Amino acid sequence: MQPIQPGPRKRHRVRNGLLGIAALFVLLIVVSAIIGNDQKSGDTNTLHHAVTSASSDSSGTSASSPLTGGQTAFVSAIRSALSAHGDVNTATNAQLAKLGNEICNDRAAGDSQATVITASKGSWGRLDMTAAGFVKTAEHDICPSEYQAPQTITYVVTGSPADVTYGPAGSNLNGSVPMSVTASLGSPAYYAIGAQLDGGGQVSCEIEINGQVISSGTATGDYNIADCEISQDPITGQWQSDDS
Repeated sequence: MQPIQPGPRKRHRVRNGLLGIAALFVLLIVVSAIIGNDQKSGDTNTLHHAVTSASSDSSGTSASSPLTGGQTAFVSAIRSALSAHGDVNTATNAQLAKLGNEICNDRAAGDSQATVITASKGSWGRLDMTAAGFVKTAEHDICPSEYQAPQTITYVVTGSPADVTYGPAGSNLNGSVPMSVTASLGSPAYYAIGAQLDGGGQVSCEIEINGQVISSGTATGDYNIADCEISQDPITGQWQSDDS
């Protein structure tokens, strides 16, 4: 394996921090598959030692430290998600709370919510909670000052009759003029509108995030197309226009 070259400081810190908690979390969510074999072989101590070693605490959450109200709420949410999927694990409440603490440490250090979510994707694929849900639960329960309320996206098309397609990356939703559709902002990092005139006239489009116009476009006559496109910077988490 070739050595990993260091990247920008912020991304490097997020990666390293989340690799540690991801290792623990992947271990937690596969325990239900492993524990049967461990029980047959009588090697449950080895499994417990692996979980404990993977989560050695350097963030102030230890087995002897009582959890805060926020940490308790977070642990309850994570255990509910594990239970909903039928997973069993030997992690303590303190070990689970440490996962949330790591998220909050990165957010307090200046990493955007989008950056932490992106770094978290794939780390807990079997958990009945998305990476975004996991990060937002940690923020909401443990570090509410970092919590970002759910965002909305609004697609707006006005003007002459046109064939409208819109939506996030990978979708092809249909609409007609006039149109104003608001939806919860999901995990896709790209959204677009295409409005092709049915002949002459003029048609305009806008994409708004939380009521703020990020992209706008206009087309006039001869079946021309008004395009609006936005994407999210993976580092800063800011939305930007991709209009050509």
